[in-house]
Amino acid sequence: MPASASKTVCGNCYQTDSHLLTCSLRRLYFVSVIDGARHGYLLGPYDTHEEAKANVDRGRELAMAADLWAHFHVYGTCSVLAGVVEKYPGFKPVFGK
Repeated sequence: MPASASKTVCGNCYQTDSHLLTCSLRRLYFVSVIDGARHGYLLGPYDTHEEAKANVDRGRELAMAADLWAHFHVYGTCSVLAGVVEKYPGFKPVFGK
């Protein structure tokens, strides 16, 4: 492995750090909601898990303002491969970013 390369979040591939910006295998993070068997994406995408975690409370507040039953739901974060998000243009969180 070249000295300028480092292991990336892409799994087993070794690339330079700039590879993360364009790789379809990189992960994007979302604030998620679960209501029984239903799940959804409230906010995102974020480049890091920390950004998504920092917005969970905001996502919960937005959901509760929009739906009286939202206080019964479970809130957290999830990740999706960037390639999936880019392939499906309709893949958008309810409240944007």
